[in-house]
Amino acid sequence: MIERPYDQTSPRRSDGSDVVDGPPPGIDADPGLLHRAYAIDLEFERSVSRNRNLALFRRNASSWELLLALCCAPDHGKPGVYELIEGLRTKGLGQSALLRFVRDRRDDGLLVFDRHHTKKSKMQVRPEPELARAMSDLLLRRAVAIRDLLSGTG
Repeated sequence: MIERPYDQTSPRRSDGSDVVDGPPPGIDADPGLLHRAYAIDLEFERSVSRNRNLALFRRNASSWELLLALCCAPDHGKPGVYELIEGLRTKGLGQSALLRFVRDRRDDGLLVFDRHHTKKSKMQVRPEPELARAMSDLLLRRAVAIRDLLSGTG
C-alpha cells in the first residue's frame, strides 16, 4: 500500500496547499474588520445601482456573470453568443431568457456584436467600451478598498 502524504478527502489547491476554512490567522483579531468589509461591499452595490447600465446586468446573477465573463475575456478571443451563454454557471435565467437579454442589450447598445465569421452563431460579443470602463472602475475601487483594509491602511 502506498502511503499518502495527506488526507485525500481534505480540499487542496492546485499548488498542493491545504484549503483552510475560516479567516486567515489574525484576521479575526480586529472586531471592526468584518464591519468595514461589509461597508465596502455595500458601497460597491450602491455604486452599481447608481449606474443605470450596470444595474441592468446586476438584477440577476446570470446576467451579472455574463458581464463579468465578457469583461475578463481576452480582447482577441471574445466568446460567441451561444458559447458565452452555455458557459455560464449561475442558473438565475434559462438559456432562452439569457439570449433575449443579450439581444435586448445589443438593441440598447450596451453589448456590441462583432461579426468576424460568416455564421451568425459565431458572432463575438463584447461590452460597449463605456460599460466596460464603468465596470472596471468600480471593481478596481472595491479591490483597492479591500487591499487597504487588509493591509491596515483602510
